[in-house]
Amino acid sequence: MALVATNGYGGRCDTYCQSFGQECAAAYEESGNSCTIKQTYKCDEAITGTSDMLCKCVGAAPQPITSPPTTAAPASTSQQPGFSCKAFEWQQLHNQANIQVR
Repeated sequence: MALVATNGYGGRCDTYCQSFGQECAAAYEESGNSCTIKQTYKCDEAITGTSDMLCKCVGAAPQPITSPPTTAAPASTSQQPGFSCKAFEWQQLHNQANIQVR
């Protein structure tokens, strides 16, 4: 799941996921940049009144093979746009630990 800015995607997780060749599996409004789900939306529903959203994307459904396979180019190693909630949660814990140590 990724924390994503709504601008640039019209507040829609399906648009976000399609931007890198995947399909939307879930869409949420989150609370206070915490990756805590506040409200569930349909993937094609615009999430308005907030600057970010949580999107869960999955690989696109495989297309039927109509010709013999060819040698594929190596998969891209670029990261998806957005911010992983796991990384976000780790950073929050790390920041809290630094505050407590000082």
